[in-house]
Amino acid sequence: WSIAVSAQNPSTTAFAQEISPEGSEATAMALPRAAGDSVYLFAPFLLGSIADMAGLPSGSECFFAGFCTLMGTAALAVL
Repeated sequence: WSIAVSAQNPSTTAFAQEISPEGSEATAMALPRAAGDSVYLFAPFLLGSIADMAGLPSGSECFFAGFCTLMGTAALAVL
């Protein structure tokens, strides 16, 4: 999880800054960080609720979260 997040954070910030209009680079650098922080607030509750409703074995939600993070990192690497 940590390896994927550490690879994904700089690339999302650089991508946002690269596609931002002239003069709004600072805002573009702050938005991915704010979005990432909001994910840390909502993801544990969402994944826990899904695991409880589906009756999944313990730890499967962590696997799913890590898998999604790795897929996001791979998608950014391709871009």
